[in-house]
Amino acid sequence: EIHFASKYDNVTYRLENEIARLVMSGLSYGDISDQLQSSITRQAVGQIFNRWVRKKDELRKMQSPPSCIAIISGLTDKDRYTLILNLDDGIRVYDALYGVQSFDIAFAIRRIGSENIKTVLTDCDPTIVETVKDYLPSANHIIPVHYWFKLLSDDFAAFAHDRLKWCTVRDNDELVLKPVSDLGFRGGNLDRLFQERPAIVAPHKNYNDLRALINRRDEMWVFEELREWIADLDPDFKACLSTTIERLDLLSKEIDAHVHYRELVPEQLFTQTEELEHHVSNMRTFSAEVLRARVLYSAD
Repeated sequence: EIHFASKYDNVTYRLENEIARLVMSGLSYGDISDQLQSSITRQAVGQIFNRWVRKKDELRKMQSPPSCIAIISGLTDKDRYTLILNLDDGIRVYDALYGVQSFDIAFAIRRIGSENIKTVLTDCDPTIVETVKDYLPSANHIIPVHYWFKLLSDDFAAFAHDRLKWCTVRDNDELVLKPVSDLGFRGGNLDRLFQERPAIVAPHKNYNDLRALINRRDEMWVFEELREWIADLDPDFKACLSTTIERLDLLSKEIDAHVHYRELVPEQLFTQTEELEHHVSNMRTFSAEVLRARVLYSAD
């Protein structure tokens, strides 16, 4: 209640801003209505919040079109989303789309102006890759190798989990995924795990060899080294990676471009998009407006 004004007076947008803050913090429209003693219905809360997002979107129309962008997919708590990043000056979120749909991505590209985009970085998502080929055929298309490594990490996690069932070493899934240098005193647990499950030793070495290769500081990896790594794989592990290896072959030109246009790939791009996904996936995201508010407007 506002005690210094009558119910007929104009008031500020504090209620609108507070509702937006509560939605972005993870509350549902029903939760907020209850918190306001049902003085505003659940439907009205949603209408106020959506109006708040539309106002913010109107202000963003003044952005100048970027020439270097990234199109990266991610996961909410239950669905997928697409980020459009402006890489002209650092890493900035330009847009956020609920879902990974070719039509929506193409619309975002047209809104920027395909003629303005000279370079586009993507992950390995097939929908994103094909849309870029269709709508940005003249742009430099780069897939930073860490996005391919993410697919491989998921494969290794599934492979290791299947072979470590009933293992007596605690937190075994986490042990095999962490770099050995980060384990500290827990390195002894990894040794015990290897003794109990020797079949995981060679795949674990393969996985860490690749991580060391693509993160090498003194000299950047080259694409041929990825092929050599595949040739030396443990046969059992290689069979598990068949789809990801095929993806590497299909996207060889775009992944190899990471080497040739390394100066166009921000060093923190993969790390920051992973952190943003972690932030988004930890909260309920039940509409496109909630996703946009959380990604675009939760911080100035």
